[in-house]
Amino acid sequence: MAELATTDIATRGARDFVRIYFSALDSDEASLILPRLHRPTSLTSWNGTPLSPDLLPDFFSKLPSSRHEVQSIDVHPVLGTTPAPLQVIASGLVLHFSPLPPTPTDTPETIAASSKIPPQSVTEYRKNKHPDDMQKMPRMFHATFLLLPVGGAEGAEDGGVKYYVASTMYRFVG
Repeated sequence: MAELATTDIATRGARDFVRIYFSALDSDEASLILPRLHRPTSLTSWNGTPLSPDLLPDFFSKLPSSRHEVQSIDVHPVLGTTPAPLQVIASGLVLHFSPLPPTPTDTPETIAASSKIPPQSVTEYRKNKHPDDMQKMPRMFHATFLLLPVGGAEGAEDGGVKYYVASTMYRFVG
């Protein structure tokens, strides 16, 4: 019965982690937020290319703007240890884009009617896409994270468990 409670808690934590991670990845501050979730010993692979933790801020700052639509989340707590490490798997669609800067003659109405503002979701963009523009098509992604509990003084003060990203694998699959 304890394993069922552990799995339920892990599932809620994984959903929160995925929401926070992909919101940060889609934000302008990804290069500030995401590296703080890693440690110097963390492993990251982006489309098969290994990245050392000290390169993450620069890497995330160079990514194009994006919108992720997570469609599935799985979590597998590694039972037998307390607190349990978590393997989190997320997949869905991602849209990368480079919005054009507004011109001096743009008004809020013309900006809203043009492609100069990013779509609020992948689904919204799919409704407005141009069939001949493959660069603007959403792509499928798959991400796997190994989250390890933070020990000692860095743990949560409220008695909960905090985790850090020990390993990340992000890959485009479509």
